[in-house]
Amino acid sequence: MFFSMKKHNIVLFLFLIVYTVSFQEESFAGVQGTSIPVNTDTIEYPLFYSHDLLEISLSFNWKEMVFDVGDNRELHDAELTYFEPEGDSVSIPVTIETRGHFRRSRDNCDFPPIRIRFPEDKVVNTLFYGQDKLKFVTHCRNHNRIYVEYLLKEYLAYRIYNLVCDESYNVRLARITYYDSAGKKKPLTRFAFIIEKTEHLASRIGGTGLEFSGLPKEVTDTDLTLKFSVFQYLIGNTDWSIPGLHNVRLISLPGPKYVPVPYDFDFSGHVGTYYAIPDPRIHIKSIFQRIYRGPCMDMEIFESVFELFIRIKPEIYSLISDFEYLEQKKKEKILKYFNKFYKTLNNDRKLRREFIKNCRETRTILRYN
Repeated sequence: MFFSMKKHNIVLFLFLIVYTVSFQEESFAGVQGTSIPVNTDTIEYPLFYSHDLLEISLSFNWKEMVFDVGDNRELHDAELTYFEPEGDSVSIPVTIETRGHFRRSRDNCDFPPIRIRFPEDKVVNTLFYGQDKLKFVTHCRNHNRIYVEYLLKEYLAYRIYNLVCDESYNVRLARITYYDSAGKKKPLTRFAFIIEKTEHLASRIGGTGLEFSGLPKEVTDTDLTLKFSVFQYLIGNTDWSIPGLHNVRLISLPGPKYVPVPYDFDFSGHVGTYYAIPDPRIHIKSIFQRIYRGPCMDMEIFESVFELFIRIKPEIYSLISDFEYLEQKKKEKILKYFNKFYKTLNNDRKLRREFIKNCRETRTILRYN
């Protein structure tokens, strides 16, 4: 058994080397005139042109869809209607399915995250032009306001990362009224947000999405990996893994250049869900306790990333302060949590302790994985 596992690991390691070297050879060949797999599709899609709140209604058989959370889930017919700024409505026949892992379980949420599929011939000249399927992050529980707060704070996490780099998911906030087509449940209106497709993100930045776990951290782009890791430290999130593709997508750019893109922040201190607990392998007692889990680097390499976060601080704080859908005291609580991050950035002793000393002292494969 041990020999078999050891042999598997050797094979995987050799495959990674061949994969990386072959990609580099393809890139060099491209310079010589040979075609390489570079995505040049830069189409922009109207859904994410604006950050204005999107008003939607969604009609479907509530019981059939909401309780379809097993391993063999089905597509359910639905009708999506959105409302344009002028007040006109546009209706599109769609299919809908439940998705996710933790939040799909009925033990955790009584309303699951959903994926909506759009027929290509029905979205021409609509806001959803170019979309075939989209992830919707929903409210989890129907009659508990705290879950609305969780959702809105997670939406803001995506928006903050948009300020950090372009290599990030676009999101669009929506207010959805759910109608039961069977007429057995009263309409329910709740916030949700829509996440850009990975393929569209990849094409927007000139790359290609990868479904390739086990990629060593040394292969990912240093600058973007540090931005990714410091952002996760800012929001107090340890629930991610680049090699394991846990709450991470990888985008391949010419070069070669591998870019980690984060998603799913409900286990972060910023969102602060009551059900979130840190992985016991990570030595923190609470999700509100920050710990840096990125690659260990010399301070000189960190400096440009720290300068970026200091430079965009006014934009981050304005994003929070001007967000009208959270109560003032909730926004103040977020800013208070972020203040601790910025106090660390502005204190050389704390900075070296958190990102240099602690990183080197506790560096194990579990810390990064």
